[in-house]
Amino acid sequence: MRKYKQIKRKEVIFDLKEWELIEKWAARFNITTSEYIRQATLTDKVTIARAPEEWALLINTLKKIGTNINQLAKKARNCTVSTPMTTKK
Repeated sequence: MRKYKQIKRKEVIFDLKEWELIEKWAARFNITTSEYIRQATLTDKVTIARAPEEWALLINTLKKIGTNINQLAKKARNCTVSTPMTTKK
């Protein structure tokens, strides 16, 4: 068994516009440009390895909004409102 993993290197040349696009997409998926190129060429799709840090704030905010909605729904359920249709004459 070999002690080290065998690898092959290949130099690929991109023009500036292509490279900027690759960097943009790699940043969007929060992975390195090398990993983006590897996934895009070998699998025809790119998998997000981990969620960007900005998503943590968004997720926490959405959880708080959900909690507030649940609290309002619970109070509305427990609240009795007398309307002209429900009152007896």
